Amino acid sequence: MNSILTSGGELFWNRIKSDGFTSPDLQIPWKSKDFYEKAKLVASKADIIVTNHAFLMADIMSSNRIIPEGYLVLDEAHHIEQAASKYLGKRLNYISVKTMLNRLGTSDQKQLLRKLEKILSNKGITPERTSSFIDGKLNDFMYEFEQLFQLLSSEANKSGKSSGPHRIPLKVKDVKEWQGISFLVERLIDNLSDIKKTLFDRICMLKNEELTKNELFYMNDVELLISGMNEIIQSLAEFFIHPSDQSIYWIEFTKSVPQHGITLSSQPVSGNKILWDSCFVHQKSVIMTSATLSVKDTFSFFIEQLGMQNIPVHTYNFPSPFKYEENVRVLVASDIPEVNTISADDYAIAVARHIIAAAQAANGRMMVLFTSHDMLRTTYQKVKATGFLQEFTLFAQGLTGGSKMRLLRNFQNFDKAVLFGTTSLWEGVDIPGEDLSCLVIVRLPFSPPDDPIIQAKCSLYSREGRNPFYAYSLPEAILRFRQGFGRLIRTSKDRGVLLVLDRRIMTSSYGSEFRQAIPPVEWLEVNEDNMTYRIEEWI
Repeated sequence: MNSILTSGGELFWNRIKSDGFTSPDLQIPWKSKDFYEKAKLVASKADIIVTNHAFLMADIMSSNRIIPEGYLVLDEAHHIEQAASKYLGKRLNYISVKTMLNRLGTSDQKQLLRKLEKILSNKGITPERTSSFIDGKLNDFMYEFEQLFQLLSSEANKSGKSSGPHRIPLKVKDVKEWQGISFLVERLIDNLSDIKKTLFDRICMLKNEELTKNELFYMNDVELLISGMNEIIQSLAEFFIHPSDQSIYWIEFTKSVPQHGITLSSQPVSGNKILWDSCFVHQKSVIMTSATLSVKDTFSFFIEQLGMQNIPVHTYNFPSPFKYEENVRVLVASDIPEVNTISADDYAIAVARHIIAAAQAANGRMMVLFTSHDMLRTTYQKVKATGFLQEFTLFAQGLTGGSKMRLLRNFQNFDKAVLFGTTSLWEGVDIPGEDLSCLVIVRLPFSPPDDPIIQAKCSLYSREGRNPFYAYSLPEAILRFRQGFGRLIRTSKDRGVLLVLDRRIMTSSYGSEFRQAIPPVEWLEVNEDNMTYRIEEWI
């Protein structure tokens, strides 16, 4: 189920998507005009197929593969293990389930169930279970499904998280307040199973009947619903009754919206074994490329993430053609406080003050990278409230509207612009020339330690007797820091300033590893006044 679509969007998508459930009789005469089928035919005859990680993962797990075995080239390969884990996971949310069951409807609504009952009646077929049986089961299911998400919302809101989007671990068996939840879920599964079986029995009764095209269309839609119900049953059972030790389970929620905004998610702790068993082992050769595969000039972290420790791998590290030492200056704010020594609000004030000074010195053309949406929102609001940047155009990811690409286009269209961004802007952003002259990194990009996925991965390292910080958290943060740094210089003629508002890069025992992770450049520790002078001087 695609959680990024609205309920109406999901209904439309389910009607037009290409899948294995469409009756062959309904594919005529459209199959010859099907864009998806045409694309598969072209791919089957192609010498080179270009696709993305998501489609590659879908194809790997498909029983009818399009991408042949042979030579595989993976760009941005540092994402591949995460893409595999994400694709192999499950997602369940209130809106998707409600949308699907509304499509079925009760017998007194003009939806699929009523249409199905009419077809049966026209054929003179009287099922053993009446439509009122389905109505009762459907009403019971929706009532208790609402209760389940109210309970999840109540427990999620106790986490103390602020109004932004967050993830918390789903550990039903470990939380005393949720001990009764398995009984609720068992009733949900029983009710939905009864609905599914009753609908399936009706479909079987019609299989040998001569049906009109419209009747066949409605029956096909019911078959699609039955398949969707089976996925819901499997997901509910895994999330709440029989969770796997090899998977991570969490709740995604936003405190400012009701329980209907909650999504249950899961993924394997690691997707590397599945990648090798299902794809890589069958290829003649696999080439993986990225600007950020190595940490401290070795590929050991990446190799371990993909489970390639015992596999012969050839590695190559090619230096950048850019002259960073001539074109980049790195400034570290020496007068900004440590985040743990003051309140979050006071820290945001200090960050906002430095951002304002840097923006004025650079005359805009500045991107500010955050590791936390909450810190981004608070800082953005404080910068705006001062009024010091009124002549600047401020864009904030998730706040000022628009997609990532729209934000970037708008940022480049204004001479005096500042862009506040989070995770997705740390990489995959190409703003060459003077449009981006100053890059600000607010915090070293460590993943939140309370994130369910990070917790699970760190627990795995701990069980192996290794230090999770040095084995996982630090190398991951270094790679992300390198990705962020890479936004600044995109051509040989680019020139810019990197401003780091996290003193740990100079004072901590691991700070040198971040400094050594990027090409040799001049590092300067500066207070706010000196920072302004240095930016103006360089740019």
